[in-house]
Amino acid sequence: MLKIAVEKRASTVVGHDHSLSVFLRLVRPLRKLSQRGGVEVCAASTAALLDHGGFPYDVLFVNRPTQSENLTLIRRARDAGVPVVVDIDDWMYTLPSYGKDLLRERADPARELYDLAQAMTLPTSFFAQVMAPVFAGQRSVLPYGFEFDGAASTSVAEADTRRIILSSMFTLKLGRRTEAFAAALRDFLDRFEDWSVDFYCENYATDLFEHPRIARLSPVSYDDYLRVLSQRRYAFCLVPLAGYEEEADLLFNACKSPLKFVDYSANAIGGIYSRSPVYETVIEDRRSGLLVDNTYDGWFAAMGELAQNASLRRELSTVSHDVAREHFSLDVSVEALRRTLDTLLP
Repeated sequence: MLKIAVEKRASTVVGHDHSLSVFLRLVRPLRKLSQRGGVEVCAASTAALLDHGGFPYDVLFVNRPTQSENLTLIRRARDAGVPVVVDIDDWMYTLPSYGKDLLRERADPARELYDLAQAMTLPTSFFAQVMAPVFAGQRSVLPYGFEFDGAASTSVAEADTRRIILSSMFTLKLGRRTEAFAAALRDFLDRFEDWSVDFYCENYATDLFEHPRIARLSPVSYDDYLRVLSQRRYAFCLVPLAGYEEEADLLFNACKSPLKFVDYSANAIGGIYSRSPVYETVIEDRRSGLLVDNTYDGWFAAMGELAQNASLRRELSTVSHDVAREHFSLDVSVEALRRTLDTLLP
């Protein structure tokens, strides 16, 4: 029996115990792997893992920012001859002790963690390339694994709706282009009076998005959010993200994961996405999504085109759904994880 320990990181997502990134890319695929037999998974806090005498596991995955007890756990695993894998996502770089400069030069808080780890797992191949200068060990891509059971199918007829979904956990990450996007959205709704927007967001500039047909909705748990998507209430989605116009944030945003594309596409909801590297790597423009520059004209034109072109909406829905099934299913994630483990263990 192969015993795998996963260091649990607290979630910032409503109603979720694990960090959502860690759960979708690591914990859920590991649990799926354990169902096939021969693998036992323990996902617990750093303190709980340290409570065990010695280190009764065969592999350790760590994903919390470097703290003293975190390093204690890693050293204990290494003293026991257990391989350590550090799992990295963009969340770790929002912390002051790391910061975006970690992507440019090796930051002191992470130095010892990287020196002790044998391998690194990351959500995208681009991120893996970026981390090459700061981590010399094995780097493996673990994509998000979507469980397609219960997701909407492209065989479901398009709902007779004129509703659009826009969501952001905390605030829109558009930087200086937020006002242009908001103005385009307001003007679109003024011109197309039978359309409306559901905006799931915890914190945003209310005045910028003030409109009779923009409904401000509080964030829901991830499971509830997926249930909403599976009901096909929406004709298309809007996914803004700062791109090439925000040079200071470009590298950081490029290392994000295409989670929104996966969630929407898995539920056969086509959409409009910012022309930002994270989406350019997974979207074929006008086939699996519309890619737009973060300008007023770009967003306004794209929203108007999709509102008037049901055929294009159906194509984006169908093709994006196929892309999600091919590249982001749970089986794909499990296989990537299995390959990573095979390289670490005799």
